[in-house]
Amino acid sequence: MRSRKWKLETVNFRKGKENIRWIWLSLKQKLFARLSGITYRFGVAERSINKAYDGLTRLAKKEKADFYLVHHVEALGAGLKAARYHKAIFGFDAEDFHSGMNESAVPSSTDELIAYLESKYLPSCNYMTAASKGIAAAYREKYRIPLPKVILNVFPWEDLLAREVKGPVRFLLVFTGHRT
Repeated sequence: MRSRKWKLETVNFRKGKENIRWIWLSLKQKLFARLSGITYRFGVAERSINKAYDGLTRLAKKEKADFYLVHHVEALGAGLKAARYHKAIFGFDAEDFHSGMNESAVPSSTDELIAYLESKYLPSCNYMTAASKGIAAAYREKYRIPLPKVILNVFPWEDLLAREVKGPVRFLLVFTGHRT
């Protein structure tokens, strides 16, 4: 990290050396989880599903960028707040159809939270990608949003160059962004 021209900052919300901080964040998350039984409004949903929400939001807002891309539903609120704070583009990269993953007829409280967060934040996305056509179509249908662009995590065999493979095939997909 010393040779990098950029600085890595993280939000520590794991159990470890800072047990008191972890206990505090866990208790706070449990309180918001209980409150989410009453309302999801006023940031309750965000804090009940993500114990690092406040720290993540502070850190994201601290870093000025032109584009904030979120990869997890639990971070949608932090990403949108940072994007709005800096008048930047906001996006979501859907690796899965999160609110459609539970095949049970009865959604769990977590399923309901995820669906609430998706419905609250996805319409605000300036940019959205999905890991498959099916995921893109499911989000479009459920939330009436523009069809996300599809970026496949794997490539169909027939799309690869016809050649004999003598070892692992490696792909590099790079997303670059311009920081201001």
